[in-house]
Amino acid sequence: MSKKINSELKQLKEMERREAKLERQNEIMEDKIKQMKEVLQNQFREITQARQKIEKENECAVCFFPFDSATRIPRVFSCGHTFCEECAQGLITLKRHHLEPSNRRNDASLNCMYAVDIECPSCRGITKVRSGQNAQQLAINEAIAHAVKINEIFF
Repeated sequence: MSKKINSELKQLKEMERREAKLERQNEIMEDKIKQMKEVLQNQFREITQARQKIEKENECAVCFFPFDSATRIPRVFSCGHTFCEECAQGLITLKRHHLEPSNRRNDASLNCMYAVDIECPSCRGITKVRSGQNAQQLAINEAIAHAVKINEIFF
């Protein structure tokens, strides 16, 4: 019987040793999980901040609406500043409106007749818009347009 008891005691000690080892492994895993949570929280915070920065950079400085790929297409002025197509067209239309004789100002078909120099709302740099052109002929800011497409797909 003492052999049986010794054998059972040995098994019990082995089980206690294994249990202690598993507890240490569990503690290590819990520490790793805690570290991973902290890393993920930091990454989430960084992504959120980056997204907010992108959203801020991807909005028109005139109307403060975000650029999109439909009506608020990012258009670049000669100075390098970017505004949405609607605001750019508004600036062009306003400038042409002042050039037209007062008796013809309501005729929309005449709105493209005049070449105009429009001032950038940010720096007052001049962008020349030729006769017959509108905001759609201004270059698209491809970097912002690409970011807008990604934003529209993923967010």
